[in-house]
Amino acid sequence: MYAPYSNSGAYNYISKTVDLSGYTNSQLRYWIWNDLFGYFDYLTVRINGVTVDSLIVRTSYWQERIVDLSAFEGNPNVTITFAAYATTGTNYAGAYLDDIYIGPAPTRATAQFGSKNGDRSFQNYDLYRLVVGDEATPANWTMLQSAYADTSYTDTGFAAVPGNKYKWAVKANYSGSLASPAILSNSLGRVYMPQDITATTVGATVVLSWTAEPGASAYKVYSSDDPYGTFTYLGNSITNSYTISSPVAKKFYKVSAVADEELRESAPAK
Repeated sequence: MYAPYSNSGAYNYISKTVDLSGYTNSQLRYWIWNDLFGYFDYLTVRINGVTVDSLIVRTSYWQERIVDLSAFEGNPNVTITFAAYATTGTNYAGAYLDDIYIGPAPTRATAQFGSKNGDRSFQNYDLYRLVVGDEATPANWTMLQSAYADTSYTDTGFAAVPGNKYKWAVKANYSGSLASPAILSNSLGRVYMPQDITATTVGATVVLSWTAEPGASAYKVYSSDDPYGTFTYLGNSITNSYTISSPVAKKFYKVSAVADEELRESAPAK
């Protein structure tokens, strides 16, 4: 539940003991963003040692989870534990928790188009794309759509943007020329073919290097005896270099860039 977490092969815990005496219709509500190594890393929620919720699939976006606590009402000692397990294989960003709520199920109003809260009514949305690092500079954001009425949007221009890491922002517009603060998405990297790949002999090793892709979070490295044949995966690197400790015979190498959230592989460079 911290990042970047180590390949510990063990659990990391956050626990809290609460008193549910006198409560009815109780819930645990929490928001989670996770970048876990799906099906190898996982997060569970335990109440007095009993697993009541679990997450094993990478979502890479914020979502709210709700756990019914009615079975524990009247108990003055209810221990709620968030347990995140990290495998020994690969480093991912981990899991983040926010807005943890324990108590009676809250009553929440849902905004609808044209609905009113006092003299203010919800109208539509403004949608933006921005480069990671520009979150506090709205003047640099790219307007994708203004006065948008739907609750889903496809950014068809993303395929043509320069290589970098991007986020999206949504503002809700209300009557009286009022707008909500921007809500930001998770980040996605746009990657292209790594350029200027070179192989250098350093002692008994071969060091590959290439021009870094701004949108990449990692690179995959492959080798083959034939530049037109099948390439074998060697490993990955989070920097724009890779060391081959025991090269054998003549080899051809290629490198592909991997974007952060979706881990999508770009066209390989030879």
